[in-house]
This record gives sequence, C-alpha cells and structure tokens, in this order.
Amino acid sequence: MLFAAGAGFGLAPSMARTAVTGGIAPMGYVFWMGFGAAIVSLTIARAGGTWPKFGRRHLLYYVFSGATRIVFGGFVMYTALGHVPAGVVAIVLATAPLMTYFVRLLLGHETLVGRRGLGICLGLAGVGFLFGPKTALPDPAVLPWLGLAFVVPVLYTISNLTIERLRPPGESSITLTAGMLVTVVAIAAVLATATGQFYPLWRTGIGLPEAAMFTHSIAMAGAFLGLYEVVRRTDATFGGQVSYISTIAGIVFGMLLLGERPSLWVWVAVACILAGVYQVSRTPSAQRSTL
Repeated sequence: MLFAAGAGFGLAPSMARTAVTGGIAPMGYVFWMGFGAAIVSLTIARAGGTWPKFGRRHLLYYVFSGATRIVFGGFVMYTALGHVPAGVVAIVLATAPLMTYFVRLLLGHETLVGRRGLGICLGLAGVGFLFGPKTALPDPAVLPWLGLAFVVPVLYTISNLTIERLRPPGESSITLTAGMLVTVVAIAAVLATATGQFYPLWRTGIGLPEAAMFTHSIAMAGAFLGLYEVVRRTDATFGGQVSYISTIAGIVFGMLLLGERPSLWVWVAVACILAGVYQVSRTPSAQRSTL
C-alpha cells in the first residue's frame, strides 16, 4: 500500500504540470481533479455497501486531512508547477516526513536521537543544493517559485498528523476517503468561483490537459485510500515514508512524460533528502497495528 500510494502521489506533479501549462487555472484544476477522484471513491464505497458520514467530527477530519493537502497544498503546488519542473517539485514534497517528525518532536510524540538529528541535517543540505548551485534549475529566475513550493510540505505535515490523530473511530478508509474528497470538491467549487479560476470543462472538451487532470483524479483516489490505510495500521511518521516512493516516481514520470533531465545537483539533493528521511523514519517510535 505504501508503494502504491507513493506511485500515485508521484504521478501528480507531471499530470498537474501538463494541465496547468495547458491552460487550466490551479484552483479550477483542484476542483475537477477532486471531482473525478470523488466519483471514483464514492463508487468504490457504494459497491462495498458503505457511504461516508458528514457529522461535525467527520467534517473536521475531512477539512484538516484533505483540504489542507488537496485544496490549499494543491493550489500552491499547481501554481509553482507552472514555473518549476515536476521532478524538482517531487523532491520538495519529500521533505514532508522531516517536517512531520519535527512537529511530532515539538509536540512530545517523538524523542530526539543522534541519527534523527543527522537526518534533519541531511535534509537541510539537500534543500540547500536545490537553492544554491545555478545548475540545479533550468532558470535561476524560478527560485521564488521553488520557495513557494516549500509551503506544500508544511501543509502535508498538517494533513499527515491529522490523519493519525483525528481519525473518527470505526470508519473504513474508503468511506473516509470518499467523504474527504466530497468535502474538498465543495470547498474548491467555492474558491474557484470566487477567484475566477473555475474551468468550464463543457466548453473545452477533453484534450491532453483534461486527460492528464482526470488521470490524476484516479491516481489521487487510490493514493489517499492507501495512505489512510497505512497510517491507520502504523502512524504518521511511518506513513510519511510514502515520500520515498513518490519522490523517485515523480522524477521518473517527469523524465518519461515531460522529457525533463535533472542536473547532477538535483540528484545530489535527492540523495541527501532521502537519506535524511531514512534516518528519521526507519524506526517509527509509535507504530500501531489496530485494525
């Protein structure tokens, strides 16, 4: 499940970059991508004889676990993807487990040990390689957009911790996924309309940008289902390791689908960040196996 979720999240930057550079505004993209993912997850939930609930506790969970990641994190990421290569954004997202661990440390849910401190240092070094050498990016002028992209793993951290701490008891992962995506669509519809970014799909038809958007929908539904289930069986730190797979998958998809060719400095950054994530996450301290 960890590998499947990682592959789904890793496909997202390439699909989003294809759609956004093809003319779909970021918040309009959030709406339609979420809409397609909601249809997929609701269909699966209904086939299994279940249906999402929308009580106060459930809505709180949907907003913090999904809206922070898909609506707000998605909007920031898709905006940055209009300027930054998909593979580089995938690397940025890999810092989410480091941030998750740091927040858990501040909350007293983790204990600082030497190798985890080393992991934080390695992650920071990797970030430095992205910002420092001129060869890390095709155009140094996109550095501000790269900086904006680092807002996304902060929002992912909020999502990761919420998935673990606020999950309503007795609910299956598919019903929570479906309910979260329905909530995301409702929020995105309001924001897309208010910002003038709503995308009238019925006027444009289905071209390459639209096909990429709905491919992302299917991948997102599966990725969130996998992530919810992984965190349910373990914890947020272990679930954060999905970034290992999503980072590598994001770079590979960028190379295969978009023709991106990362520089040596980008690969050095990947090595440092993933080594840091490994040091931080290889021994989750609070694994849970409740079903």
